[in-house]
Amino acid sequence: MGMWLNLAFLETNLHHISLQVLLIITLVHFKGVSPDISNAVHITALLGESVVFNCGVDFPGDTPVPYVLQWEKKDEDIPVYIWYDSYPTHEAEEYKGRISRVDKESPFGMASLNLTKIRESDQGWYECKVVFLNRSPNSHKNGTWFHLDVHGKPFCCPNLVM
Repeated sequence: MGMWLNLAFLETNLHHISLQVLLIITLVHFKGVSPDISNAVHITALLGESVVFNCGVDFPGDTPVPYVLQWEKKDEDIPVYIWYDSYPTHEAEEYKGRISRVDKESPFGMASLNLTKIRESDQGWYECKVVFLNRSPNSHKNGTWFHLDVHGKPFCCPNLVM
């Protein structure tokens, strides 16, 4: 009978361990904040094209203050782009030479990003984050989610007769 008691104890412990492992896997998989799909901007591009992720800066009290611009791609550990006035810009390795802020004179928002030479691997969720340096981290933040869909260029039959 002692053996059955030990097996029941072992089975209960395995069940608890399995639940803990499942919880850890779930937390790792859904790391960070999930995109707010209902408010996301959806963009479609063809391979090789360029897109602009239009993101404005909503200054607290409409008064310009120092800020850091950070663009992240969901499920990536390192931001794809970081900008702060008078400091070198960070571009993730796979985006080097293809990503930049839009010109200040453009009709797009001050935090907008231009991505050129679109690749299939560019598809996914992106977040524009504007962090104001003179505010506590959660007091006033801007953030906009974008989803980029990438499609191949249409293939057409060169011998097609109309």
